[in-house]
Amino acid sequence: MLRPSWLLLIFLMGFSGKVSAQGTQRGTVGVRSAQRPAAASPSKVVSLSGLDIRPHAFTPVPDSLAYVANTSGGSISAYTIYGGTPHVAAGSPFVDPACVGQEGTCPVWVAGDPSGSFLYVAESASGMISGFSIDSLSGALTAVPGSPYFVGGVVQSVAVHPAGGLVYAVSSDSGDISVFTVNPQDGSLTQIPQSPFSSAPGAGIVSFDPTGRCLFVGTDTGLLFAFRVNAMTGVLKPFRGSPYPGGNRAAVHPSGLFLYTGGPSQGIAYSISLSGSLTPISGVQFSVGSGLVVDGTGRFLYATVGSPANAVYGYSINTSGALSAMPNSPFAAGPGAGWTALDPTGQYLYVVNTDASAANISGYAVDPVAGGLTQMSGSPFPNGFGPQGITTVTQNEGLTFPVKYDPTFCKGGMCTPTTVNVSAVFDHQQKYPYEQDGVIEAYTGEIGMCNSGNPNQQYRGRVGSTKYWGYGQASGLQCFVNSNYTGGGGQSNEAKCGTNTTVGKAASNLFLFYDGHPGYDYPFAFNSTTLTSVFPAISGCITYKLDAGGGATVNQANYHVLTIIPFSAPPTNGCSNITGSQTGYVVSYLHLASYVGADGTTMMVCPAPPNSRGGTTTTCPNEQKCDSCPLEGTWVSVSTQQPIAYVGNFAYDSKAKTGAWGVVGPHLHLEVDQMLSLTAKPLPIDPYGWQSGSDPYSALHNNVVNKWLWRGYNSDTF
Repeated sequence: MLRPSWLLLIFLMGFSGKVSAQGTQRGTVGVRSAQRPAAASPSKVVSLSGLDIRPHAFTPVPDSLAYVANTSGGSISAYTIYGGTPHVAAGSPFVDPACVGQEGTCPVWVAGDPSGSFLYVAESASGMISGFSIDSLSGALTAVPGSPYFVGGVVQSVAVHPAGGLVYAVSSDSGDISVFTVNPQDGSLTQIPQSPFSSAPGAGIVSFDPTGRCLFVGTDTGLLFAFRVNAMTGVLKPFRGSPYPGGNRAAVHPSGLFLYTGGPSQGIAYSISLSGSLTPISGVQFSVGSGLVVDGTGRFLYATVGSPANAVYGYSINTSGALSAMPNSPFAAGPGAGWTALDPTGQYLYVVNTDASAANISGYAVDPVAGGLTQMSGSPFPNGFGPQGITTVTQNEGLTFPVKYDPTFCKGGMCTPTTVNVSAVFDHQQKYPYEQDGVIEAYTGEIGMCNSGNPNQQYRGRVGSTKYWGYGQASGLQCFVNSNYTGGGGQSNEAKCGTNTTVGKAASNLFLFYDGHPGYDYPFAFNSTTLTSVFPAISGCITYKLDAGGGATVNQANYHVLTIIPFSAPPTNGCSNITGSQTGYVVSYLHLASYVGADGTTMMVCPAPPNSRGGTTTTCPNEQKCDSCPLEGTWVSVSTQQPIAYVGNFAYDSKAKTGAWGVVGPHLHLEVDQMLSLTAKPLPIDPYGWQSGSDPYSALHNNVVNKWLWRGYNSDTF
């Protein structure tokens, strides 16, 4: 079986081959700057027929939201986050009704659900927890039906299961752990019959491993309680040997293999066995006071220590779970440096400074290579209401880029729609997917074609050995697209227009690839040492049974297709009973190294290419079970820290008449298809929208309007 630790290690390994985005021109030795076509002025917003999508480029959608429990104010502060910077949301702070008359002790803790739809609040001596629905644009809070809910005792913390659907609250005086199911439609809570479960007095913060299979609760008396979680019922079962030595807070590595615990003293590290036990990792020592968090890549741990240090201690994590101090650590924070949260992308860290002399929030940019912290402009950010617990909430109003970090294929390391290398674009001139009409147009208005009257357009570039072609621009300059366009990198075989005979080679980025393409191709590594992890672009139901644009042959058997049917929360009657998505579109990944096994159910992964490019191997001889890959009909959250797929090179082979390895180079094909019902014919749409005058695709397809669907990134910022 392919273990999570091995997957993490190979994901972090490097891979050479990035192509510069500098401008080049055919027949010249020098380098020119590529000129980006002027974008159309966003003076008019047109609704995309049949789709429920808020226009991102025109009505700004926050990258994420942050919420802080204000103990002295009896309220909850909300922040909209753009580019890592928190902005106080309109109407913030929001009064917590359960804390009226309890100001000074209530509330103390906040936790968001994975869909970004609901927020839950621990209210200390009131003995209550409250639930709120979240306005995804403004961050405003509205109490859910039945809120607040009685728990009893002094409610110290609350947490939501990583898959959603379950809420856990800890009472510090009794050590009770109360468990509630969540109504996915309105966020209301119902306590399960077996609740509460026992830990010990002094219980502190409740934490999950990323898979949701394990739950941990530490105490002020130096004990750490560990439980197995039944994700269907919410019932807890103690680990063998629980409780263990520990602290009143814990953070779990995204692989699920390591746990770090401490507070308010020296930290302890454990390895987590698959059988359900903890084993100390020898030699690991770290400082921890209040905040403790591991980043989503599993490479960095951050721990805060309050007065007199008032600092954030940063550590690098190696493949065995051991820690080493980061250069320049500790990093200065404010008085009473306390609870911490990373934003959903892992690019920014926030620290609550709890001392009354500060009562604000420090914000840091995270170095994606070394993990070091740099105070953001404007930090510390205002609060002033006795801040304590903090959480960040992802947004489901669009797409998140499905690969998180890659220093080779994403400029600066962090992968976004604008930093990632693009090897093939969506063709706005296509009448149907993969149509070969001799013209290709990108969302920027860049056009490639053959033109016998222009020496820059008398040749065309071939996609490998396939029948598909890319075409040059009239200027002869490289294509710009998102400013990181490569055309696949290196050089492409070129042929005289009207012929298929290769006459030479030219830089791939001189050609706009490729004619009739219904999605985007992003080059990533898939080789003997490297698997690239792929995450959900949006929350929703997983299926391997839908065909992508291009017809019945573009399916799981021929292209290893995975499709996400967007749903912000698990459907009431399960994924198997849905008839459409909440957005009117679906998102598909093609050419994956992960796939449905021969039994039709089990998910498998090929850890390395079975053959070189151009081979026709149809099976993977060393395939392994993929535990992180969701089964058919599983709901996944966009904020999950577990990969759902891996980049591959699997595609239809015309000779073998079936799917085979090595038919294409390693890359992720991302495709968004409009499907107003799951029985409708998929119509590809461009998630990058359209930026240059009148969209030819709209005229070809019944006035469909392409919009920028990427959440948290402006379409006019590159």
